[in-house]
Amino acid sequence: MTIYIITSSEGRVYKEIKHELEKAGYHTKTLLAEVPQPVLVGFVSGRLTTFTLKKLLEASVKGGCL
Repeated sequence: MTIYIITSSEGRVYKEIKHELEKAGYHTKTLLAEVPQPVLVGFVSGRLTTFTLKKLLEASVKGGCL
């Protein structure tokens, strides 16, 4: 499973989101574009633990979009 992260910069929020996805076993690819906040594109299948989902949601509240 590959999830595309669309972001305008590879800052702290981007790194948190990418780290949590990779820790959960997902492959990520980054597309740089002029967007106001990071956006994840992809189908999430399999198992996301409550901890991982919580961390992703926390990161999205800090400036991302899920």
